[in-house]
Amino acid sequence: MKAAENSPLQPRLTHGCRRCRVAVRRYTDYVMSWVDKQLSNESMFPTGDNQKFPDDFMKRVKAINKRLFRLFAIM
Repeated sequence: MKAAENSPLQPRLTHGCRRCRVAVRRYTDYVMSWVDKQLSNESMFPTGDNQKFPDDFMKRVKAINKRLFRLFAIM
C-alpha cells in the first residue's frame, strides 16, 4: 500500500452532481465501503429461497466490478 499512498494519482469521486479529487487511500476506503454496502443489501442480493433478484441486477454488478477494477488499476 506504500506505493499507492505516495502515488501522484488522485482519483475523482462523485458526490451527487459534484466531482472531487481525493487521495488514493481515501478513495479506496470509499469504494470498499460502498461495495460492502451493496453486497449487504438484501434487495440486491436476496438470501431467501423465494426472493427474486432485481431487474437491474446485472447493471449493478457491472458497476461494482467497474469500481473494483479501477482500484486494481490504481494499485
